[in-house]
This record gives sequence, C-alpha cells and structure tokens, in this order.
Amino acid sequence: MSNEMIDTLNKQFEQVSVPARKFMELNLAHTEKLVQFQLDASRQYVNLGLDQARSALEVSDAEGFKTWLSKQRDVAETVAKRIGEDTRTVVDFGRNYAEEAASLTQEGAKVARKAAPKSASKKSA
Repeated sequence: MSNEMIDTLNKQFEQVSVPARKFMELNLAHTEKLVQFQLDASRQYVNLGLDQARSALEVSDAEGFKTWLSKQRDVAETVAKRIGEDTRTVVDFGRNYAEEAASLTQEGAKVARKAAPKSASKKSA
C-alpha cells in the first residue's frame, strides 16, 4: 500500500468515526441521565413507603386507624400524580434522545456520502 492510500484511509476513518463517537457519547449521557432519574425516583418512592409504614406503626386505637386510613387517599393521589409526572419525564427523555439520535444519524450519513465518492473516484483513477 502506498502512503497516499494509507493517508486516505486514515482520513476516511477519522471522518466516519466522529459521528460514531458522538452517538456513543449521546448513549452514555442518556443512560446516565435515565439512571440518575430512576435512582432519585426510587429513593422518593421508598421514603414515601417508609413514612407510611412509620405512620401505620403509630396507630394504637380505632380512632387512630380511622385517621390513618383517611390519609391514605391523599397518599394514593400523591403517588398517582407522581407516577404521571415521572412518566412524562421519561417520555421527554426518550423524545429528546430520539431527536438527537436522528440528527446524529443524518450527520453521519452526510459524512459517509462525502467519503464514498472520494474513495470511488480514486479507485477508478
């Protein structure tokens, strides 16, 4: 192989590897963001459950049980609201990821189209 051919292959590899590296960075960033969100959400749900268990332990008579039971509706509403918010957040994460991935795919396709004619024209010459 000639030095010119090796240089051409190296340049093409560099051009093609940049979009791939950006895509890997996007994947890593998205994964980190999603994992952190899940950890935070899990911590909050666990704390809510533990708080409910603690409050149940404080029940010592029928009146206390009635009061505790009446608060469970509010807790259920809070949890339902939180689940809805969390779902919207995760959907937004997915939407943003898809948009960024599509942009990187288009960018990668442009790079590949630019690199392809160069190598094809050099082969025919």
